[in-house]
Amino acid sequence: MFQPNWHLREPNKVASQLSKAIQLNVPKKYAQTFGGTIIIDSNDIGRNVLGKDAEGEIRLFEDIFADNPLGQASEQTPIAIVFKQS
Repeated sequence: MFQPNWHLREPNKVASQLSKAIQLNVPKKYAQTFGGTIIIDSNDIGRNVLGKDAEGEIRLFEDIFADNPLGQASEQTPIAIVFKQS
């Protein structure tokens, strides 16, 4: 039976599962440096990290998405990739 929003009950687990899938499907050199996944609700009202397996403070990830780079209209962007610049 389909359970709507099942992922909202265990968002850290979902983040971990997404990370594993990404690491298995990208070239090895990228998988080795992959920092993890965050699940975030970001919009014109605010930001809220729902789940994560990436190291770092929640506030850091909310700040990264402060200007809502995924858009607010019909974009429905499923994923963003964020890199730390040295």
